[in-house]
Amino acid sequence: MDNKHGDSLGYCEKFNKVPFPMSAFNPPQKDEFLKRICNEKCRECPFFCWPAPGPTGPPGPPGPPGPPGVPGTPGTPGPPGRDGQDGQDGRDGANGQNGRDGVDGQNGVDGITPHIGENGNWFVGETDTGIPARGQNGADGQDGQDGADGTTPHIGENGNWFFGETDTGIPARGQDGQDGRDGADGQDGAQGEKGDPGEFSAASLYVWKTDQQTLAPAAAAGAQGAAVSFTDFDNYGTALEFPVTNTINIMETGRYSIRWEIYKSGYDAAFALFLDNGMGAAMLPGSNYGAQSHDEKFGGQILVTLAAGGVLTLNRIDTMYPLTILNQISGGTQVIGASITIIKIA
Repeated sequence: MDNKHGDSLGYCEKFNKVPFPMSAFNPPQKDEFLKRICNEKCRECPFFCWPAPGPTGPPGPPGPPGPPGVPGTPGTPGPPGRDGQDGQDGRDGANGQNGRDGVDGQNGVDGITPHIGENGNWFVGETDTGIPARGQNGADGQDGQDGADGTTPHIGENGNWFFGETDTGIPARGQDGQDGRDGADGQDGAQGEKGDPGEFSAASLYVWKTDQQTLAPAAAAGAQGAAVSFTDFDNYGTALEFPVTNTINIMETGRYSIRWEIYKSGYDAAFALFLDNGMGAAMLPGSNYGAQSHDEKFGGQILVTLAAGGVLTLNRIDTMYPLTILNQISGGTQVIGASITIIKIA
């Protein structure tokens, strides 16, 4: 039998030494038997042609990193440095000279006195505080009750004007004078003097009409025609008086803000305020207003200085035809037919 080298050789020494009953096998059977034994016992036998090795497999993954190297020996430290020398002390500076005294500051300006504006609110200067100078009208009783007193302004702990508990945010005194200029390292200048708070005495009168009244035209355009009569009033202070239904007495000389309104029937109409100082009544310039629309409300206003002793009325000044001051609208709802508001502002 040929081995893997192609040579005709006998069985190897290990092969030949395997014990078996020779008398029981003929040569082919012996060969097969010994071949099986050889496959199990001796893989190195050149007698048989073993299967050729397969192709080379892919390279395996890299192995783990080796252990870290041994640290080197630390170097020898160098010698320590030498200490530096101490610096020299500096000399003290010379003392500065005293500064000059500052100049006295200027006096502060006077504070602002509150007054009642045309809309009936308290004003401080040009600022409307939004607070009415008079109280609300009292509820109507049998003869009607007076409304509650208005709120009198006062100066709060922070120096501002207060109306009741309301802080207006407006100072009651003038601004402080400017400080004098300091000298070099000198003392502060004196402050300006504070302004004195102003004194104020408020007065107002409101009259209104709840009934109808028919008025004849004036004899001539601009002349004093029939006067409007009023049914109710609300008076505050001592500067004004309402003795009868169609006149208002001026009790104190002063500056007054006056507003009036009429709700009338018909078309063209005109009214104005007349003042009688004992020498005959005359129209107050700037108080005459008119309207042309049908059944409408219109009014006028004026700022005027009035002397004590004068008598004020609201009169018709057109020559058109008789007209009626109305006291209700369609459906019977009652309304005010006419009114005058007078406020003393200075």
